[in-house]
Amino acid sequence: MEVRLKEVETSIDRLRSLYEQYYRGIEKLAPTVLQKKVERNLREMRKERIRNTAHRFRLQTQIQKYTTYLTYWQRIERMLEMGQIKRGASGFLVMASQRRREEAGKLDVPEPPCGIEPLILDIDIEEEES
Repeated sequence: MEVRLKEVETSIDRLRSLYEQYYRGIEKLAPTVLQKKVERNLREMRKERIRNTAHRFRLQTQIQKYTTYLTYWQRIERMLEMGQIKRGASGFLVMASQRRREEAGKLDVPEPPCGIEPLILDIDIEEEES
């Protein structure tokens, strides 16, 4: 069990690094083969009855870690497809709103409607003496 847990841990770390390379444009395809292998290993290990509490805890930790990464990867894929983020010149992901601000050279601050003066309140606050 110890060997299989170590293998799953290294596979998940390798999968994370391959996805980072894929999002930066270094890898052309998503690492689906390794992802299927990790899912299969986790599914098989989850079915086994593990008596050692430390091994069971490590397995649950790896399952949670993989699930968190999977959610993150799906969100990034969805944002890429919708055009909310794009790969920048350096290969890093750039938010579309950040790109627009950089292109415009300023922050998008809405102007107040014409003819409307800002409301200024002059309030005196008296301090209570103790």
